[in-house]
Formats: sequence, C-alpha cells, structure tokens
Amino acid sequence: MPPRKATHRNWADAALDEAQALGLLGDSSSVAISARVSRRLLDAAKERTGVRSSQKLLLIALSVLATRDDFGEQLLKRQGSIDPFLDLEF
Repeated sequence: MPPRKATHRNWADAALDEAQALGLLGDSSSVAISARVSRRLLDAAKERTGVRSSQKLLLIALSVLATRDDFGEQLLKRQGSIDPFLDLEF
C-alpha cells in the first residue's frame, strides 16, 4: 500500500497546539537529543506529514505521544463491567 500523504497538516498542528496548551512546549529548559533512525522511516514520516524539518517532525511525534487519547484503551478496560440486562433503550 502506498504511503498516505497528508492533505493538510491540521492533525500535526493540533498535536503541537495541545502540547503547548498543556505547557509541554516552549519552556526555557529545552534538552538537545540525538538519535539514529532509519532513513526510510524518516522520509516516510516527512512525506506523510509534509514537514521538512527533522526537528519539527520530532516535536510533532513527541507531542502526539505525550497527548495521546487513550479512549479506546479505557473503553476496553470497561468490557464486561455493565450489567448485560441493563436497559439501554432511550
């Protein structure tokens, strides 16, 4: 399956906005990091997001991880906790 191209960067910007709102970005105590990653992984991520800067791509990735919605996990944890005979009709 060919990689999906981002038609817009709304989701990436939303991740950065949420991280900013939570106070996770923009503080004066930034840390420099370095890592070796697969060129194909990096290129695919840049292609999908439309981001050219490796630094911004890393900020987006970390923001997505740090602000990840765990609704699905929480829902699955509740499996079997509702009485099967409970009338849920409205």
